[in-house]
Amino acid sequence: MGIKIGEGTTIGDDVMLGLGVTVGEFCQVEDHCEICIFSTVHDKVYLGKSAFVGKDSEIESESKVMPNVTIAPRNIVRKKSLIAEGSVFNQGSKYDLTCLST
Repeated sequence: MGIKIGEGTTIGDDVMLGLGVTVGEFCQVEDHCEICIFSTVHDKVYLGKSAFVGKDSEIESESKVMPNVTIAPRNIVRKKSLIAEGSVFNQGSKYDLTCLST
């Protein structure tokens, strides 16, 4: 299924990992999280209980995503970010669509 989990990473109970997901080294993924298809979680990231990472998203190193957070699809959480509990993150678009011309 193409799932990669780095050394020293702990994964809680009832965690769902989609096709092509990569979780880096020394991460902590709490119970009931979902990391959707083709998403990447870099090294030393904390995902709180019931966090949701939408498809094709990226969480850069040393970030903390607190419990019950939703990361919208195709977003990047920048290095050392803290996303507050219960938030919906939709501000770090992974693809800059302004360069497309019609």
